[in-house]
Amino acid sequence: GGVTSGSSSSSGSSDDKEDDEGEAEGDAAAAAGSSSTAAAFPASPPEGLSLRDAIPSASPDGARLALEYLQWLCDVRGIAPTTEDFQLRSLVALAKWLYGNGGDGGVSFAESPSPPCVMELVRVQRSAR
Repeated sequence: GGVTSGSSSSSGSSDDKEDDEGEAEGDAAAAAGSSSTAAAFPASPPEGLSLRDAIPSASPDGARLALEYLQWLCDVRGIAPTTEDFQLRSLVALAKWLYGNGGDGGVSFAESPSPPCVMELVRVQRSAR
């Protein structure tokens, strides 16, 4: 398909149907994996993969993989600064969810100090501003 502007006639000629079928086949081929994104990401995550793989521990070093991922997004994928900021905020929230409250992965309103991995991510976030 393509985007058209203005009015279009829908005469229903066989040429129009053939064009639509050709476009649909092209769209299906693109969706089936001819793009590098589809090839890079499997349809379902590998068994045993969890959010803790991104931030494996509450120590400051636990944030290292998440920060390497963010650096890869910037260097290789060329994400915009606003996207980088959003991703970093998301990683901070993930680390708080995983390791705040004693690592139970839940929400608590109790005042507790931030885990070292969260403090490391926040430090990077503040230095980027």
